[in-house]
Amino acid sequence: MISINFKRLIIAADCATFVLIGLGGVVRLSGSGLGCPDWPLCHGQIIPPFDLPTLIEYTHRLAATLTTILIVAAAVYAWRKLRAHRFIFLPSLAALILLVVQILVGGLTVLLQLPPTIVAVHLSNAMLIFAALLIATTFAFRPAPAIAGNADDQHLRRLARASLAGTFLLIVSGTIVTGTFAGFTCATWPLCNDQILPDGLFPQIAMLHRVIAGLIGVLILYTFHAAGRAHQHHRALIRAGAVAVMLFIAQIIIGALNVFSQFPVSLNLAHLAAAAAFWGAMVVFTVLAYQGAARDAEQAPLPRSHRSNLQSLISNYVLLTKPWIVVLLLVTTACAMFVAARGMPPLPILFFTLLGGACAAGGANALNSYIDRAVDKQMARTSQRPLPNGRVTPRAALIFALSLCFASVVVLSVFVNGLSAALAFAGIVYYAGIYTKVLKRASAQNIVIGGAAGALPPLVGWAAVTNELNLFAIYLFLIIFYWTPPHTWALMLMLTKDYTRVGIPMMPAAWGETETYRQIFLYSLLLVAITLIPFSLNELGGFYLGLALALGIWFVVLAARLNRDASKQSARRLYMYSNAYLALLFLAMVIDRSLI
Repeated sequence: MISINFKRLIIAADCATFVLIGLGGVVRLSGSGLGCPDWPLCHGQIIPPFDLPTLIEYTHRLAATLTTILIVAAAVYAWRKLRAHRFIFLPSLAALILLVVQILVGGLTVLLQLPPTIVAVHLSNAMLIFAALLIATTFAFRPAPAIAGNADDQHLRRLARASLAGTFLLIVSGTIVTGTFAGFTCATWPLCNDQILPDGLFPQIAMLHRVIAGLIGVLILYTFHAAGRAHQHHRALIRAGAVAVMLFIAQIIIGALNVFSQFPVSLNLAHLAAAAAFWGAMVVFTVLAYQGAARDAEQAPLPRSHRSNLQSLISNYVLLTKPWIVVLLLVTTACAMFVAARGMPPLPILFFTLLGGACAAGGANALNSYIDRAVDKQMARTSQRPLPNGRVTPRAALIFALSLCFASVVVLSVFVNGLSAALAFAGIVYYAGIYTKVLKRASAQNIVIGGAAGALPPLVGWAAVTNELNLFAIYLFLIIFYWTPPHTWALMLMLTKDYTRVGIPMMPAAWGETETYRQIFLYSLLLVAITLIPFSLNELGGFYLGLALALGIWFVVLAARLNRDASKQSARRLYMYSNAYLALLFLAMVIDRSLI
């Protein structure tokens, strides 16, 4: 049994090292590396007079001192009491040796006035220290030894080693790109200046880093796929792999954002922090791969419906966002942007708006799932979703949902504009708070009033391009507002018993199916009338008018058939058509607007 004191000590050393790596990035990116031009003192003093560069570099050195104390303490503890645990003792000792190297390289970096090569060695060695500490930490909490294993185990270990080495190579190449400022020579992404082999040494260095990232990404994904197949019951291994995948995706996104936004300091720091976290996840994953054949209580086989592997873990979180809804909302957002721009909107604006919109819609849907988890458990259609089925815990779902919502506001406000961010935030609050928490349980008209939330994405897209709203944008909002009731009630007609059982007053359950048929038909007529108004305002032309009429007439026909047949088959037909109807209607706007 490993002492709790050592576990706390080694975790503190891990955290301090991670923070120190981040502070090193602050020093480098702020140009404060020579804030203290001498070493080991600063301006010849223990406590120097402070200007901003000096303060930044001095803070880095203080953090390095604290980290040194923690690493030395962990190594001494391991030497005195854990020498029998060689997978803890040896990494702790290695971290101490690497720390000595790090101190010497740090001093050399200052004395030689920050040569890029030495700076790269300094960061690379810091990553090795971080890896050694994480190895000791993993074995402290999971002391299972590495054993021979079968052919699948051996194959996975080879892949894990290769992926870890590739990750280290990727970090080193990224450090060289940053140190030589090669990233600034590439104005586009994923290609460099729209070329696979750009002209000039520095663009080629930057492009090589991207190629390495692509190759390593393929290798890592294949490695995690192999882990899911060989050790689908090893939950710690699968979780480490899932975390690494998410961090790798985050790295790709941050890297792209860096290019589009001309490498701001904040994103550069985020890129470094994500790289360190990704490296740490890969180290833990590799250690667990060597323990993969060991079985304990946590790794006991679970029922088939609850098996946790990499693919199902990712899919469960994706399902929380209700991606089928997100896609349709993004279609209306993108179309509104093309209509507002009368053609192709700027690619960075399009990219960030859709990214922020996806986060907003997915986060709101995940919040809806969190709030309705008890109700969903009682309904046949929703009982197998990740939350009611227990595949995702409520706490994890809430953190995931709030993270997406926060990300949406940040992306839209930083990279698009404040109006689009405010509209997206309003949609989140309205859908998850007002509709889900209040209206859904209070009135049979919940869908009518709550439809405003789903009608906001076109306004977000319009605002992203124009930074304002006009009458045409309001009509885009009204089209979805009047489309939502017949679309949603058609679905509710197939689930009347479910909603009656859980006591939610959806119209079929509260007012009866006959009245719902009539309301669907009336709203269909209103919808078609609303869709013709943009033509009457001379905002759209004959192409749109013809297609809107054709699509709308068929919508009304299906609503009339439902009113006459009163069958679930007719309700399903109308529901399925309504999805295609909205997408085609907005596409008709884009085409028509480009023709005017």
